[in-house]
Amino acid sequence: MDVTTLASQLPTLLALAKPSTPLTNQQMVTILLIVAVSAMLLIRTRRRVREGRNSPQAYSREQLSRLRDEEAVVQDMEQTMVQLQEVSREIQAQIDTRFAKLECCIRDADQRIDRLERLLRRCEGQPTLDVTVGDGQVTPTPASPGNEDPVRQRVFALADAGTSPVDIAQQTGHSTGEIELILALRRTAPANSP
Repeated sequence: MDVTTLASQLPTLLALAKPSTPLTNQQMVTILLIVAVSAMLLIRTRRRVREGRNSPQAYSREQLSRLRDEEAVVQDMEQTMVQLQEVSREIQAQIDTRFAKLECCIRDADQRIDRLERLLRRCEGQPTLDVTVGDGQVTPTPASPGNEDPVRQRVFALADAGTSPVDIAQQTGHSTGEIELILALRRTAPANSP
């Protein structure tokens, strides 16, 4: 029963409960006290229901909310793990690609070193050597003593003056590898000549 309903029905209840003898003041106060206490209990119970402090439904709602939050955190962590795995796969693929390129470069360098070593072995005993480097082909041609290359003469002059191969390459406009090859061929020629 609602407090307002109880208050509106109070005169009716009092009329029905009217004894043949009139109510004394003490009886009237007792009835009013009972009505007041009942109203207070009713109000307090309604507040508890509204607030839901001690109700099992509120507790279960709170637990359900916590479970949902925990599930959301778990899903976020799973998504993060999936993203991390994807990123690690991409990084691994990039590393593998670069490693394959590096192996290819090393293999190419080894082939070029083999060609140069074969060329040096083939040219042992010749006083000078002109080297023509083309599309992957190295063609040695012996140079005649009167037909000396001006670039080689300049390289030899700079080397005799104590200039490093890197500086010679910068001054002549040729690569350092070419300069070192020219100087290496010069060193091997006098040692092998009879």
